[in-house]
Amino acid sequence: MSVDATRWAWLASPSKSSELLVLLSMADRAGEDHTCWPSVARLVKDTKLNEKTVNTALKGLVVQGLIRDTGKRVGSTGRVKVYRLIGVLGRDEQSGNSGNLPQSENANTPNNGGIHSGDEIAPNTGEISNTPKNGILPILPCNTPDIGGTKYPQNRGSEPITLEPIIEPNTSLGSPSANAPPKPKRACSYPNDFSVDQGMVDWLNEKGVSTPWPLETEKFANYHIAKGSTFKDWKAAWRGWMLNSMKYSVPAQSTAPAKNVRQGVNDELNNINDTDW
Repeated sequence: MSVDATRWAWLASPSKSSELLVLLSMADRAGEDHTCWPSVARLVKDTKLNEKTVNTALKGLVVQGLIRDTGKRVGSTGRVKVYRLIGVLGRDEQSGNSGNLPQSENANTPNNGGIHSGDEIAPNTGEISNTPKNGILPILPCNTPDIGGTKYPQNRGSEPITLEPIIEPNTSLGSPSANAPPKPKRACSYPNDFSVDQGMVDWLNEKGVSTPWPLETEKFANYHIAKGSTFKDWKAAWRGWMLNSMKYSVPAQSTAPAKNVRQGVNDELNNINDTDW
């Protein structure tokens, strides 16, 4: 591969795009002496052109003086033509270190079609400047805010760079979980850790519930455990139980000893036998 030949092929500007593709493929396979011998099948594979178009392009490049058939033939069949690229500058010629050597007929000059008349030449290297005037690769302006783009330069041949807007979360309203309504409680069976706290005892005193709450709490637990009851709020269920306990409580019986019935009968009999009346 010859870098000089590839650079020259880009600047050669053949008349047709198909000729440029063929010339680039040949330059990519050229040696230091700027000769190459790719077969037509290879050129078809490199350029994706059909065989007829490749042959036509080769003839056009010969007519334009960009390539020349050396007359040599290579390959297993001995029929592959060896071409020479016309007008390729060597390293010394490009850097301007050739001194006073006479120009050959293949030198890259306006007469030979290598450098076009009016091309701007870089003073330091002697090469054709990469400017829009020379028609090479124009320098594209950076895609900056001044020209309506982003602050990053856009690479040639890549997809356009797009920046998605960054949406900051709104923290002024708090987290979504904090603002969300509380989830409703689910009904559950009698909790094993249920106990009467001081607040519940104060509520009993406030409501005037006089039934003994330890006993009623035990009844409350046994009843609902046996029944398999479920409540969302067991303390509320307990309060309802304690209020109802006032309705169904049995009045306390008198602790005075009952009068002996037999003794009463005997007293009556004694009164009958009393003859003093």
